[in-house]
Amino acid sequence: TDLLAALVGAVWSEYAGWSGGGDAAAERLRTAYTGACVTLGREVRVELPAGEPLTGRACGIDPTGRLEVATGTGTVAVGAGDVVHVRPATPPVR
Repeated sequence: TDLLAALVGAVWSEYAGWSGGGDAAAERLRTAYTGACVTLGREVRVELPAGEPLTGRACGIDPTGRLEVATGTGTVAVGAGDVVHVRPATPPVR
């Protein structure tokens, strides 16, 4: 119970600071998320809700929290979709 109360209290404190902190707080949150996101820098395939899959390199998080994917034709901000980390092809074992 004590651990749960401490966890909820910490999350609530962070949320209150973010929601009342304006643009500076939102930018701090985005910076922290960007630093922790293991998807950035990896090749990905995004299964979009409607349309063809998007492939490219995850390259950033935009100011609204969307994943940015660099493709051969430019950078696309993705707000919804299933992101799959694409593993590099490995040479066959001989």
